[in-house]
Amino acid sequence: MLVLIDPRSAPEAFLHGRHLRRSLDAAIYLEGDAVFPLSLSHESACRVLEALAERYHAADVHSIVVLLTPEMAPRASEVAFWLLRRSTDRAYILRASDGPAQPEEWGLWAAERVRRDDEKIRLKTWKPDVPRIQTQHLLLTAPTPEQTEGYYHDIVGTTMFDTLCWNGPASVEELWEYDQMALRRFASGQAAPAHFAIIDRKTQKRIGGCSWRPSPMGPHRGDIGYTISPAWQGKGLGKQAVGALVDWVFSIRRPFRIEADVFVGNDRSRRLLTSLGFTLEGTCRCRESKAGRPVDEWLFALRREEWESRRSDAPASYPSA
Repeated sequence: MLVLIDPRSAPEAFLHGRHLRRSLDAAIYLEGDAVFPLSLSHESACRVLEALAERYHAADVHSIVVLLTPEMAPRASEVAFWLLRRSTDRAYILRASDGPAQPEEWGLWAAERVRRDDEKIRLKTWKPDVPRIQTQHLLLTAPTPEQTEGYYHDIVGTTMFDTLCWNGPASVEELWEYDQMALRRFASGQAAPAHFAIIDRKTQKRIGGCSWRPSPMGPHRGDIGYTISPAWQGKGLGKQAVGALVDWVFSIRRPFRIEADVFVGNDRSRRLLTSLGFTLEGTCRCRESKAGRPVDEWLFALRREEWESRRSDAPASYPSA
């Protein structure tokens, strides 16, 4: 739960310090010592908000009360986007001018409105624009919570993770949090990683995921990752999704080369990459670990010049950014 307090339009006699006291009072009524009051300045960048949210999340804090400055108040929905983490979280905004005139009454008034889940104070969280990459059968974009829940039940307990470093999500909530992290990456700019859900256009089911991860050394190169639910494998959809991702990365992010790491022995993935023009550049021994055992990996790469020479006459449709 996130409660944002907007100090604007309050009587002139109410100083910022008075608003802070009211915020503290509201926090005490809502959660006691589990709530951290937080004051934000206009200069607070999104990465600072995200770092604060990570600390609260790691400490298992479920409620945050934020006193906005007048400069930040118009961007309350953006503040909520960067601070919320759980799928069950809700954000509310309380305006100082709407509450009781007596400071000692304001905290209880605020807490009661939040507990009632008053629709009038519920805040709709801002969302960044996410690209929509469309192919003949697929759509690569951000998923809905319903699509994520269905995808979790489709993949949990399957063999899909045997050839991945990732062992899979522990819960629907964990998978949803990853989706939220992906949204924050899109909001962070062109140099950030990009993660897409793979959606079957006919059924609107989420059937997989794919990612572009720029190198820490710079955006001139990076690597891709991808996975398809076992029930949807063997239909050529993996090649369609990865091909569209590669086209988008070279068209929009414009690196010099794209790499892909594959567990040695994963011949299905090897065939997929080579069919898209990737070259096997070598074998990296003991590069990863799976179930406590070392795993060798194949390193594949595709250079921009190679991609341009192979580009299809009918590429997928791309957003401008």
